[in-house]
Amino acid sequence: MRPLLKHRTPAQLLWMIGATNVLVSLSFGVLGVGSRHYPHAQRRPLQVALFSFGALVLGLIGTLIAGSNLRNSIESERWPDALLDAPRKVVAYPAFFILPYLLIIASFVDIIFSRSGNLSGAWMFLYPAMSLTRVISALRPRRTNATHRSRMDPPKPLQSEHWGSPPRPFSN
Repeated sequence: MRPLLKHRTPAQLLWMIGATNVLVSLSFGVLGVGSRHYPHAQRRPLQVALFSFGALVLGLIGTLIAGSNLRNSIESERWPDALLDAPRKVVAYPAFFILPYLLIIASFVDIIFSRSGNLSGAWMFLYPAMSLTRVISALRPRRTNATHRSRMDPPKPLQSEHWGSPPRPFSN
């Protein structure tokens, strides 16, 4: 586990994931606005390119580290269920089910109406949608099936009454 994120609660990790998603979206937004503002013949200012690249790298690394720490901590049952109840209630709200689809639709709308051919505006919506689906799947409680047999049961041998008997002929 990362020493920086070792003693964080699920709510703190979710805030970190949200903040780094905003940083990634801001980076793609600056790139998209820059590509629309400057025609293909002109170059973007160096400050815009450096800010976009730095924010993108910092946001991607932060999102992936915080997300993996959240997923690994939930899978290893580091936190009690009482600590995970509040984030699970928030994620179970119907708006969080619809939000990734709305973000994907917004990215398609940006692709359709973008005249510059630059897809940074679409990624401004797609990356948060992907991150949100990862968070929702990590926070979803694991289902335990009561009728499922334990994997500790030894497998039973295969038995058949018809092994070794010749095939039956077709009847008309």
